[in-house]
Amino acid sequence: MDNERYSQEPFPFSKSDEEVIIRTSAYHRRDFDLAVARVDSREHEAVRESMTNSFERSSSSGNLGTLSTLPVEMIVEIYHHLDAQSLFRFRQVCLRTREMVSLVSEYQTFVKYALDVLCVVLRSDLGQHHTFRRMYATLCTLNCDSCDDFGGFVFLPSFTRCCISCIRSNPLVCVTTLHKASQSLLLSPRKLQQLVPVMRTLTGIYSMTEAPPKRRNYLLSRMQVLKALESEKVTNRQRHLSRLRSAGLRPPGTMYQYMASTALAYLAPSTGEVQRGICCTGCQILVEQNWVRRTRYETVYKDQDRVYSKQGYLDHFSRCIQSQQRWSESRGGMVAIEGSAFASRGGYFGKRDDVTWSYH
Repeated sequence: MDNERYSQEPFPFSKSDEEVIIRTSAYHRRDFDLAVARVDSREHEAVRESMTNSFERSSSSGNLGTLSTLPVEMIVEIYHHLDAQSLFRFRQVCLRTREMVSLVSEYQTFVKYALDVLCVVLRSDLGQHHTFRRMYATLCTLNCDSCDDFGGFVFLPSFTRCCISCIRSNPLVCVTTLHKASQSLLLSPRKLQQLVPVMRTLTGIYSMTEAPPKRRNYLLSRMQVLKALESEKVTNRQRHLSRLRSAGLRPPGTMYQYMASTALAYLAPSTGEVQRGICCTGCQILVEQNWVRRTRYETVYKDQDRVYSKQGYLDHFSRCIQSQQRWSESRGGMVAIEGSAFASRGGYFGKRDDVTWSYH
């Protein structure tokens, strides 16, 4: 640990100071959120209430057919095992089904806190592969599925938590196009679609280089293909496995990984607190002060881009000298101090023009 950047002893602060410390010394990287698959939340905000509530008029005339003979608790349990697309369609059958689906707590909670993510899932043709029970469990998962960092994103093909670092470089979230996988494995696209979830990409501007893709594409997870070939009875399975491992199925660059991910906030089920992840303003200021000339390049830039949970950041703050200095200069958050323009606007933006400028 660099003695010039980190204190030897933890910096003392009280629990009542925690929120003020975060407001003074941390910020949310909105440019990360905009680098992945997303929809315009303004398009769906008007329908949020109708998606969670049943109509006020009576639903007694609705007929569930043979389902009417089952107890309500059993019907709700059946809903838990339906994929998101099926459950969403079933809800539209009649007033009674709309009312019944509204009893599913996972559905209610996910639509309330992650409606945009649901829209991305449905538009990506992945609604038939993920249940609300699974999506709710991921919503309530704090850390990345591959490492121990805060997981502010979800890898769409498997709907597992991931972080921005894993999106950039982790082979576990490596994706390839359906066309390339078909050519490499000598399996038809239809056969691959039967083996693993295949997502359709959304239009937009992706990655930290803000690159617009030339066209929409179909993507699948390399790891899911590998697991499917190992477990399924596929003709010439060993030959396909050998081709998969040798080909790698990794396209140039990492834009496809951004296209196969979307931002997902963390929901603490016990308290209802929502976290979207925060970065250290002090570490960002060190980069702007050319600290990289005096220490390891990789270390500083890794800390600059590291995303923390609230508790994770407070642990970092207790050692980060630059953040402690900001806290002291602000006199415990009582005095406004000059900060970083990069942190104030939430990252770097060039082509993206739908950014709300804020500190958090």
